[in-house]
Amino acid sequence: MAETRTTAFRTALSVALLGAAVAAIGSGAAKQVVEGVRCYGIAKAGENDCANATGTHDCAGKAMVDFSGAEWKDIADTRECLLRGGSLRPFMGVNSKLAEQPSDSGPDDAGSDR
Repeated sequence: MAETRTTAFRTALSVALLGAAVAAIGSGAAKQVVEGVRCYGIAKAGENDCANATGTHDCAGKAMVDFSGAEWKDIADTRECLLRGGSLRPFMGVNSKLAEQPSDSGPDDAGSDR
């Protein structure tokens, strides 16, 4: 009789754990995307959203350097931050992934003979 109770308990526990796992996967918890995040290293000078991580200023638009790891912009979600080349945590220095991108002005024609 005790053996039957133990088996029944184990079966009930297994069913409960399986149900919880299915519910977590179905709700998207396995691929959770946090919304409304601070994305560091993507703000250009003067385009940050608020105080920086180092505490050298406490206001939006005060960033002095493009793509500083201490400056942040409020981004829709974690996925967008990472796609834009940012970081979810502040870091020292400048975001080299963005700082090395070519400018939008096109190729440099200085010194060409046309």
